[in-house]
Amino acid sequence: GPIMVEANRQVVTTFALGIVIGLIIPHVLQLPSGNVAIEVKDVFTGEHYTNLAQTVARQVIYSGPFARLEEHTVRIDDKGNTVDDWVWIDIKDQVNILVEDANGDFIVFEQTKYGLEGLSLAVVGGMIEPTDTNPTAAAARELNEEMGLTTDNMVFLGRYRTDVNRG
Repeated sequence: GPIMVEANRQVVTTFALGIVIGLIIPHVLQLPSGNVAIEVKDVFTGEHYTNLAQTVARQVIYSGPFARLEEHTVRIDDKGNTVDDWVWIDIKDQVNILVEDANGDFIVFEQTKYGLEGLSLAVVGGMIEPTDTNPTAAAARELNEEMGLTTDNMVFLGRYRTDVNRG
């Protein structure tokens, strides 16, 4: 059967948030207003998305090689009402590969993850690396790294965001 590829943009997981909590080492500035601002060097190299029509302000809280965490002020209506503490996270683009064997069964891993208690089932997947020419190349690399398999029969299943209100 075919090995199907699912290109996944910015998969947000509790693992990413766990890393953020452990790595925030900002430089704190005291503003004239008495408010505290956090100055963070933005080292994130992934794609960045901002809804320009609704984003009034944004502040980077954490930036690392795999993720950027921001706090946005978001306009929520035409009257100028805002939400001042909208959490936003950008993470690097990823691929998930749904592997179907010759019997039509899907192959998944049983694994443990830092951000999820107990065992879970997962498909093959990982980050799209700078050396990958496209999501299909990333999927082929991940399939080989994680399962030792190769294929010439990949079917693109689309792009999507897993949490459209958070990044």
